[in-house]
Amino acid sequence: MALLVALLLSACGGATTETAPPAGQAPAASEGPEDRVKGFFATLSEAFNDPNLSDEARRTELSDRLANYVEPSEQAQVRSDLQQALAEYAAADFGSMIGEEDLDIRLEVRFTVTETRLVEESADRAKVEVLEGTISTRLAGADAEQMGEFAQMINQESSISEFFGEEDDDRLIDLIKIDNVWYFTDVSDFGF
Repeated sequence: MALLVALLLSACGGATTETAPPAGQAPAASEGPEDRVKGFFATLSEAFNDPNLSDEARRTELSDRLANYVEPSEQAQVRSDLQQALAEYAAADFGSMIGEEDLDIRLEVRFTVTETRLVEESADRAKVEVLEGTISTRLAGADAEQMGEFAQMINQESSISEFFGEEDDDRLIDLIKIDNVWYFTDVSDFGF
């Protein structure tokens, strides 16, 4: 399942659902490193499950919000990569996998980070470890039941450790503080 999610994502970054700034602006400076990590995964889940994801303006808005999690020097590239990845995700035709077309089927992907730990923090650097959480995937829509065994393979929930890897270092997220805002320093930490 981690491979499926990794293939769907080509880049990552962002701001929280409640405090998302307008496109191009930095997020609120009040969030600590752990809040930024949790906010990113909440925003990523929102993007994957947005009912209007087929709308280009909505994909642009979500890409902007997610890119705001990445340090400013990387945001333009991440934003572009995310717009492309979300467009491909929104256009996925799961019915074609069973020889059918125009079926109402979509993939829901939810990241839930329930526990993090601040491993270290200095004036401008932090490391956050994701300790607990889940990744849930399922096919949804009026025609999802037509997917049969394929749906059974997709419909599952697993530990978020499968997304990051089994080693403790795999679950560490490095952040940098710029202008009093915490940003992810390296999206390759996620295996993308």
